[in-house]
Amino acid sequence: MARETVFTAIIPAILIFFLVFFNIRKMQKQAKIMKMEHEGKCGGGCAGCAHSKSCHSEKKEL
Repeated sequence: MARETVFTAIIPAILIFFLVFFNIRKMQKQAKIMKMEHEGKCGGGCAGCAHSKSCHSEKKEL
């Protein structure tokens, strides 16, 4: 009975944990890359540079 518990509950739970863990790490890396790309375009000086009317940066996207 203990062997069945290992195969039906513990191993799938461990696999699901690692699947979720690695997906969260992947999403965090993508978010960090997107944040860095945005800061690079506007130099970090304008929040929402493309949409901000108050941005006077030369790098502003229209």
